[in-house]
Amino acid sequence: MADEARRLIDGPAELWVTDVVLAETGYVLTSVYGVPRDAAIDALINLVRRRNIRPYGLDKGIVLQALSLCRPSGRVSFADAMLWAVARAAGSRIVYSFDRRFPAEGIEVRHSGSQRAHRHHRLQDQHRVAEAVEAVAVADRLGVGGEQALAPYESAHQEQQGRAR
Repeated sequence: MADEARRLIDGPAELWVTDVVLAETGYVLTSVYGVPRDAAIDALINLVRRRNIRPYGLDKGIVLQALSLCRPSGRVSFADAMLWAVARAAGSRIVYSFDRRFPAEGIEVRHSGSQRAHRHHRLQDQHRVAEAVEAVAVADRLGVGGEQALAPYESAHQEQQGRAR
């Protein structure tokens, strides 16, 4: 499989890569394969810089800038960096996030409530809401109906509500 991927990447065909693929690749390289964070960032930057690689719906410069945000402290996740890139590309200057470490360069990040005030179940709900918002944003970008993207989160919420009763 690695040889096939290498042939595709090194070949002449134009390849489109989504922000989700880049975020997942960074996560898998560091978390599953144990690649040092800086090496994973460098690998993703080198991939995006290739002539035949096209970030889907995003400018290469913004994607490269987003990947660079992952480097300084290691606190910005690959997923947050790609969400930041999507917000910048969409011209949005305000992002709502429950993650206090969300990158704020060039945008305004608004947080909801204080972390101390939230109990464990609230954090789980917020995480599901954040995932649902991300899923809808990605679905919207790909032209897929938001209802389809929300379906897994709605069923999980209904399941939790049933257990709470």
